[in-house]
Amino acid sequence: MVKVGKHVRFLTIFMTNSALHTLIWQALELYSVDLLPQFLTDKNVHVRMGAARAIQLKGGEPEFELACSMLKSSTRLDRELGAFILGQLGTPVLPYKKESVPLLEHLLEADRAASVRAIAATALGHLRARESIDTLILAADDSSPDVRSSVASALIRFPKSSKARACLNRLSRDESPSVRYWAGEAD
Repeated sequence: MVKVGKHVRFLTIFMTNSALHTLIWQALELYSVDLLPQFLTDKNVHVRMGAARAIQLKGGEPEFELACSMLKSSTRLDRELGAFILGQLGTPVLPYKKESVPLLEHLLEADRAASVRAIAATALGHLRARESIDTLILAADDSSPDVRSSVASALIRFPKSSKARACLNRLSRDESPSVRYWAGEAD
């Protein structure tokens, strides 16, 4: 309850996810880019992702180097965020696409964590990395349905590729509903 003059008003604020994201984003905008990395380890996933997105949008060499160093971490969460950052670093220009693609392909092929492989696949899709279609197709056989879903979501970005369409057709019959959903988005 907030008193305003002689009137009493009830102030109700509903914190929806979008409102929460907006507030976090506005707060992070107040920080210089060199202070953003401290938020990548925050316990709150919304803060971590907001900081990662802010770093993506800055898109300079320090941000690229930060993401690359995160890919080498022994911590799964660091590698996830590093791949996420590289997937849209410097949007919309994507100045580090050429350098990011092989790093993301390596994660997709070799990382031990399915969540990291899934984010790497999604990142390759965001980069519209045509040169990664064969790598994505190989990952369509991953044991993790999350990875296969991410592969499908990446491959739908290449509707003119007959190889991508054939793989999506196969994934549209996957045992996982999520994989089938994403593969069906190509229709």
